[in-house]
Amino acid sequence: MDDLLNKHICFKYCFCEGRTGNGIELINAYSSFFYILPAILMLLHPTYKPNTHTYWLSFLLISLAISSFYFHYYMHILGSYCDNLSILLILVSFIFYRYSIINTIFIYIAIFICLYLLKQLNVLLTIFVIVYFVYYFYKTAKKHHKINRLFYEINLLFIVSVCVWIYDYNFDYICVHWLWHILTAILFYLLYIWFQTIH
Repeated sequence: MDDLLNKHICFKYCFCEGRTGNGIELINAYSSFFYILPAILMLLHPTYKPNTHTYWLSFLLISLAISSFYFHYYMHILGSYCDNLSILLILVSFIFYRYSIINTIFIYIAIFICLYLLKQLNVLLTIFVIVYFVYYFYKTAKKHHKINRLFYEINLLFIVSVCVWIYDYNFDYICVHWLWHILTAILFYLLYIWFQTIH
């Protein structure tokens, strides 16, 4: 447990703000709270009445906000795991949107065990989940004939978000990781709307 409270291995060089601010990431930390906004909008949506999955996704988004804030503010290993795990669980929640929460929780437990056992390979697990989600998203869109405007908007936003993350990870001209938080918060909300139209 003590190891989890140590500084992450990429402390001071993971993100542009940390590299240019001697490890201090205040903007990255506080911009994490943008993830709370889609959680609120999901619960207050005028068309789609909240169901069990809505509450669960909202809970995960709030967890992501707290985890991401903790990670960027303290840069602890624990924060990194929680931040990463929250994103994975949100994606898995969309993949298993039609299943019961109980079934989905078993998947969460399996992912958590994999993260714990693999440790150094958690990046590969993250990539695997993201790639599978993209595959599932395209497959579902084709199956339900939902390759519509919202589908393309989600894909465009996803590409821009990834480019922002990669840019901030590699360059120090302008620190933009905070923009990743905003874009992915919007992305998760649009995904919620899109999945609501097919289930």
